[in-house]
Amino acid sequence: MIIFKLPNDGQWYTVKQVPTSDAVKFFSFDTTVRAEFFGTIEPIKISEATFPALSTFENEVSTTVSDDASSYQKKVSSITKLISSGAAEKVVLSRKTFRSGRPHLPTLLKNLSAAYPTAFTYLFDFQGDVWCGSFSEILGIYDQQNRILATMSLAGTVAVDEAWTHKEYAEQQAVTDYIQKILLQYTGELQISGPADHISGNIKHLRTDIQCTLEQKDLESVIARLHPTPAVCGVPKEAALDIIEEYENHAREFYSGYSQVIFQDKIYYFVTLRCGKLYENGALLYVGGGLNKDSDPLKEWQETERKANALGQFI
Repeated sequence: MIIFKLPNDGQWYTVKQVPTSDAVKFFSFDTTVRAEFFGTIEPIKISEATFPALSTFENEVSTTVSDDASSYQKKVSSITKLISSGAAEKVVLSRKTFRSGRPHLPTLLKNLSAAYPTAFTYLFDFQGDVWCGSFSEILGIYDQQNRILATMSLAGTVAVDEAWTHKEYAEQQAVTDYIQKILLQYTGELQISGPADHISGNIKHLRTDIQCTLEQKDLESVIARLHPTPAVCGVPKEAALDIIEEYENHAREFYSGYSQVIFQDKIYYFVTLRCGKLYENGALLYVGGGLNKDSDPLKEWQETERKANALGQFI
């Protein structure tokens, strides 16, 4: 079962599952797992949707929920020292956190849609887990008729009323540089605007929009090279992945992966952030933040708490 809403679109959709072409896919962070929904995309009312039953979350394994404030900040401090020594330029460190509640799925989706109208909002069940998320970071939107790819560099996070610092600008610029370098290998010209504020609930990010002409035969190659961007992994990619593997004691699963939606004349790719797994007694949320040499451990912890609240406040 899947139900979703595209950015700036008030209509909800589902996939009528028939063995035709694939309509919606979710890729795990390491791309080894795919949740695939084959069929045709059709409008649906939330009131008419059949939602999956939720299981009970039982934290019987110590690693199910990772990192309290102290342990997370210690990891941030250690990774910051590695970055200062030249091991990497940027690393995205994630954690999980459980929020108690009694989620009512139709109400949850309505609240997320109202709070984040520019987001890709979704709920789906896969191998016994019910995933839900709502975020507006676009890995790519491809216009098949005009052969135009639009993407964005979205990184750096502070509270809406806070001022930007060098740390956030440097973090976001690394993402912009990474995307430009890849795209220029496929096209001769980029249209770039930004950075500008991108507000998402109680926090804001720096956003740069990037657009180019791209032959459709190159689309899958570009997406595969873009993911994971420095916004969810780090720079250089391989060094950041090594550090993530060493310091994260959990599998990211679909968190920080991406989704693909083939709809009408466009192909959408969304980064899977602000998400988690739903249970009848709460939600297991996945959050993270980009670290560089200027990162402050306490502020990084507070950033992940604000990100958890993006979905957690509606549980």
